[in-house]
Amino acid sequence: MVTAALVVAGSLAVLVGCDRRPRQAAANDTAGEGSPAVDGSAPAAPAPVSTHGWRLAEAGPALVVAAGSALRAQLVFPQYTDSTLTATTSFATAPLAGDTVELFAPGGLVGRATLAEPAVSGPGGGSGTGADGCIGWPRARVVPAEEPLSPWKVAFLAGHARALPLDSTVELAGPDSAHLAADVARLSSALPQDAASPFRGLPFVVRDMRRFALDSVQVLVADVVRRVNQEASQQMEHTLLVAERPAGRPDAPWTTAYHERTTGPEETLEMSEVLAAVRLGDAGRPTLVVGRDYGDGGMVYSLVERVGPARWRLRWSSAYSGC
Repeated sequence: MVTAALVVAGSLAVLVGCDRRPRQAAANDTAGEGSPAVDGSAPAAPAPVSTHGWRLAEAGPALVVAAGSALRAQLVFPQYTDSTLTATTSFATAPLAGDTVELFAPGGLVGRATLAEPAVSGPGGGSGTGADGCIGWPRARVVPAEEPLSPWKVAFLAGHARALPLDSTVELAGPDSAHLAADVARLSSALPQDAASPFRGLPFVVRDMRRFALDSVQVLVADVVRRVNQEASQQMEHTLLVAERPAGRPDAPWTTAYHERTTGPEETLEMSEVLAAVRLGDAGRPTLVVGRDYGDGGMVYSLVERVGPARWRLRWSSAYSGC
C-alpha cells in the first residue's frame, strides 16, 4: 500500500488550457521524506510536501473518483493546487498500479477493486488534455474484485476509510419527509444573508436530504436552492447544509453545523454534491466527500470533516479540473 507523498515524476504531462476558479485553500498539513546530507552526515530534516489540508497517513496518497464509468477512475492528487497544476506537471502514477481500493457511494461501501494501468493523464490520453484543451487528472482502469460492479462515486486505498451510509430521506413516509423538509427550510432561512439579496423572502426548495448515524448524534445533509427569474438568465442560490441533533430524540431541534452558499447564473453556478460519508484513518474522523460542479464541466473535490459537536469544517479542496 502506498502511504507516502507521491513525488512529481514520469512523463505524463498535463497542459493548462483554461482559466480555473480561485478558491481559498484549507489549513496545510505536511509530509515528506528526508534526503542525505551532501557531506555524508546524518540526513537532513524531512522536506515538507504540502497537501493543503489532506492527511496522507489517514486518507492515502490520492482520492480516486469514478470517471464516467464504474470501470474507469480519475486519480486526484492532493498536493496540487490551481497554481501548481501547470503545463509542466507530471504525475508518478506507477506506484498505484495494482493497489486495492474500496469503493464508496452515498449508501456506503459497494465493493473492492484493483487499480490497473494508471498511465493515462487526462481525457485526451497521454497528452493530459482533450481536444478542447481542458485539463484533466490521470486516469486508471478499475478491475472489480467481484462482478457485477455496483455504481460508485469515490474510492480510497484499502484500509483508509470506513463507510458512514447515508439514508435517502426520499424513502420516508410523506408526513415525515415534509416535516424534515420544513426543518431544512427553517435552518436555511436562519443563515446569515445580505439584506439586499434578491433571494431574500423567496421559498427554499429542498433538492435532496440524507441522514446518517454518528455515535450519539444524527447528521442531516441537505441540498437547498432558491431561484430568481430574470429575462436574460435565471439566477440561483445554492446551499449545502449540514445539521446535527441527538440520536434517538426525533423531537429535538436540529443545529446547523456547517453550510456553504453560492449564488449566480444557473448555467454556471457551483453546485455541491455529497458523494460519500466516511470515517478516515485510525482516528475515524467523520468526513464528507463533496464534488463541486461548476456548470462548465469543471470539477473540484473537497473533504469536509467533523471537528466537534455540531461543528464541521472544510478540510481540503483539490485543484480545479476542466475548462
